[in-house]
Amino acid sequence: MTFVERFCNSKDALKNKKFIVVGDFCLDRYMYLDSCLDRRFDYCELDTYFMYDEKLYPGGAGNVAKNILTMGAIVICIGLIGNDGNGYDLKHVLKNYGADVDCLYKYDDRITNTYYRPIRRLDKKDQYMNELLFINPELTSVEQEEDIIDALEKNINVVDGIVIVEQFDRDNYSSITPKVKKYVNNIANKFPEKTFLVDTRSNIDKYTNMYVKCNQYEFMKARRGESNIKIGNVKKYIICEIKKYLNFYSNRGIYITLGANGMAYGNNELTTIADAFAIVGEIDTCGAGDSASAGIIAALCTGYSDTEAMVIGNLCAYVTVRQIGVTGIITYERLIQAYKEIMNGIHL
Repeated sequence: MTFVERFCNSKDALKNKKFIVVGDFCLDRYMYLDSCLDRRFDYCELDTYFMYDEKLYPGGAGNVAKNILTMGAIVICIGLIGNDGNGYDLKHVLKNYGADVDCLYKYDDRITNTYYRPIRRLDKKDQYMNELLFINPELTSVEQEEDIIDALEKNINVVDGIVIVEQFDRDNYSSITPKVKKYVNNIANKFPEKTFLVDTRSNIDKYTNMYVKCNQYEFMKARRGESNIKIGNVKKYIICEIKKYLNFYSNRGIYITLGANGMAYGNNELTTIADAFAIVGEIDTCGAGDSASAGIIAALCTGYSDTEAMVIGNLCAYVTVRQIGVTGIITYERLIQAYKEIMNGIHL
């Protein structure tokens, strides 16, 4: 039995595991429209689009938490949201997945980060429209920082793993301010027996003694100042840059998702790449990075090696991108089915 097959068949492996997910929690609002319902009213020169359905999912840190939960673990959510309708909906959907949301703090002066994702049916085909994003515009206060730090202090002793999620590169408006980063680094050094993973867009150089995860564009931007660097061999370039990165920063290892090229991993002893599992047909990449993070932390906390966790992260992303028009959910049943398809050469 391969380690991937063993992971897929370990349905109860996370049953007694507990995690903290801290960071930028978001609500994903999927709005489904149908062009057959379009109407024009006399008070407006533009067509009115009618929704026939709406689905709500946790996004950002919430999506990572959701996927750890659906694999059977216990998750404590720590973050800041607005005292608004979207904040209410976010806490409600997280509760429905079984999350502990007591440390998801509501504030009147904050706005809940929300992605509005309209999908319009035209000629029997769903078309993705422009995404609308509502990001909290208010600076994080000292009181709010202390709430995050106190919640981490209260719960750190009872968890196996901690995932820090920076969804936006706006440090002083986020749940993960520079002060919170400093505290997280301190507890990562204080608790080396616990697994820390940070999923960050632009701060790969701000964390120590933990696993770092980002995508190739975020990594390039952090290393070279721009994400759209034209290179011939992406894999070779990433491997070279990982080695340079590790010369300067003290971390347990770094995971870099490469889209269709899979995932790279490096630590002070090795650098390697695991190819993505091939897919034929339609894909939806929304949430793939979050599911990879969930797979990585789940594997690391259940006895798998750093490189095995990379492959398991790839498998979780494979499951997610095949779920169209939704954020995607990871379950052991889906993982088992995906593994069987891959082994049988069926990727439809």
